[in-house]
Amino acid sequence: MNRLMMKKRKKKAGFTLLELMIVIAIIGILAAILTPVLIRGRFKAYHTACVQNERNIASALELYALENSQLYPDALTDLNVGSDPFLRGIPICPSTNVDYTSSYSPSPDHRTYEVVCPGFHEFQLPGLVDDTYPRAINGIIYQYNSNE
Repeated sequence: MNRLMMKKRKKKAGFTLLELMIVIAIIGILAAILTPVLIRGRFKAYHTACVQNERNIASALELYALENSQLYPDALTDLNVGSDPFLRGIPICPSTNVDYTSSYSPSPDHRTYEVVCPGFHEFQLPGLVDDTYPRAINGIIYQYNSNE
């Protein structure tokens, strides 16, 4: 009788192959559902970081213009020159690792400017943002529709 009880115990110890396959399938389905959501969340964070970078650049440009007869600089690198710079460094777009120096364009008379994010947010967030967003024009930040 003791041997019969030992055989029953050995059968109940552990999981069957079918049970393990079901658990792995459930985990795979959950991962397949969550992966696009996590990727979209990462790209929204990139976009939000770009908007914040442009706010910082726009603030620094406005401060520069206040001290220089309402004229904006030739390049963004002029903002981090001197002992008390307007920016400590030129921000980098987190989605492309490119700084904003190439996307800054002042008007010929240096009275207006435009800064466009060098990232590809329309590709990353289709339907939520235009391909020209985010951007800063004369201190005004244009960003994606926050209703969605």
